[in-house]
Amino acid sequence: MKLKYEHINYNEGATIKAARYRNERFEVPWHYHPEYELALIVDGKGKKFIGNSVIVFEPGELVLIGGGLPHLNVSEENEDGESTGAAEVIVVQFPYEIFGQHILNLPEFVNIKTLLEKAQRGVRVVGQLRKKLQPKIEALVNLRGIQLYVGLIEILEQIESKQEYVILNAISHSEASKYKDSFRFPKINEFILNNYNKSISTQEVAEIANMNTSAFCRYFKGITNKSFTQYVNEIRINYACKLIIDGSNSISETCYKVGFNNVTHFNRQFKDIIGKTPTDYKREFYESKGNVNLFS
Repeated sequence: MKLKYEHINYNEGATIKAARYRNERFEVPWHYHPEYELALIVDGKGKKFIGNSVIVFEPGELVLIGGGLPHLNVSEENEDGESTGAAEVIVVQFPYEIFGQHILNLPEFVNIKTLLEKAQRGVRVVGQLRKKLQPKIEALVNLRGIQLYVGLIEILEQIESKQEYVILNAISHSEASKYKDSFRFPKINEFILNNYNKSISTQEVAEIANMNTSAFCRYFKGITNKSFTQYVNEIRINYACKLIIDGSNSISETCYKVGFNNVTHFNRQFKDIIGKTPTDYKREFYESKGNVNLFS
């Protein structure tokens, strides 16, 4: 499954988009966008993939997804492959820039700044807070201008102040949102995300960046704090988590599908990055019957 970039279209004069979508099933592909996304499932059941985390959702599910974090909803199906119910979701999308660093540095915005940082790994709201926030989120669809901005701030403030949430990923997929290089890195990252299951050489990606290999390695390390190989391995392991939980692939099949050519090396990388072996990861997930906090 290839990762697709989604361009968010805003209404004229707006920098926040709040919309309600209803269909027979969730059909948006595995995708990402630079904007943050607050998503409330109003109707429908299925699985939600956010980075390398998978959760079983039903009406009332509420998540905050950071910019650049890949995500996907898959509707629950019956034996005939048909959706078991209509899919309806309210999505609020907004760029990090609506706040600005000078605003987020104000003491009144400390909670929102903290929450946005955590959202880079995905935040799932739990407990009674979901029910309390649902009518406020539904109301955002009918708001415009400053009212929409204030309404969103109030919701984000409540999420962080109540702290009724779990962090979904141990690894952030959205480092690119912090990068000052707005042209080169997204191009590199998109290539990696669409070719992670193949053999990718440093020289090949350096050519895409229009740099020599040594300069590219310094550049990549400088903006990600990781070597190119480490970054690619983390991407591969993130996808491996998705395949393992999907259940249709063995551990060895998963190894080769995500770009590794040695099962022993795959197992070692998986444990280094996730903290447990692929076998333990799979076993614990199925024993939990949908427990979302896979990386505690």
